[in-house]
Amino acid sequence: MDVRPASGEGGSDLGRELRAATKAYKEAVQARTEACKQRIKETKGELSLVIGMPKDDALCNPGWMFPDKVNTTQTADGVQEQYVYRIGPGNTKYLYFTDGKLTAIQE
Repeated sequence: MDVRPASGEGGSDLGRELRAATKAYKEAVQARTEACKQRIKETKGELSLVIGMPKDDALCNPGWMFPDKVNTTQTADGVQEQYVYRIGPGNTKYLYFTDGKLTAIQE
C-alpha cells in the first residue's frame, strides 16, 4: 500500500514550521551580514568595540555578530540587554547595552 499526503508539499505541520523558521533565520543572518558589510565599508573597517557605541555597530564586530542568547530587561530607566556568547566549555563572553548603546564588555 502506498500512502501519500493528500496535497501540498507533504510532511507534518512541525516540519513545515521548521522549514519556515529555518528560512526566516537564514534571511535574518543574510540581512545582518549585508548591513554589517555596508557599515564596515562606511567606517573603513574601523569598528572596534568602544563603550558608548551604537548596538548595531558593536554587533558588526567579528565574533560578536551572532549571540547565543539575548536577555532583555525593561526598567524605569530604559531597556537593558545582555548579549551572551558561549565560546567554549567554561568560556562565556558578554556585551551589555542600555537603550541601544554599549555599556560594558565582559570577556
